[in-house]
Amino acid sequence: MNNMITVKEAAMQAGKEPETIRRGILQGKLPGTPIRSDAGRTNFLIPRKAWDLYMQTGLYPQLLAQCVMQAKTIDQGIAYLRAALTD
Repeated sequence: MNNMITVKEAAMQAGKEPETIRRGILQGKLPGTPIRSDAGRTNFLIPRKAWDLYMQTGLYPQLLAQCVMQAKTIDQGIAYLRAALTD
């Protein structure tokens, strides 16, 4: 099984346009990493497990970072994540 999915695959699963997926990754609102080539082209690496987690829960990197940064304890971080998932 491939550990990465393409922007096109992610877009099809999410029912969005590929450009929406690219923009979401660049904004930190979707899982993935932009990789800039020497030629100036940007490619996107999307880990399959991170994408599957996003599709199942709606958790994305920026939200996870916010929950961790606000928490003073692990339990508080978990509580923030639970609250984020129910919003």
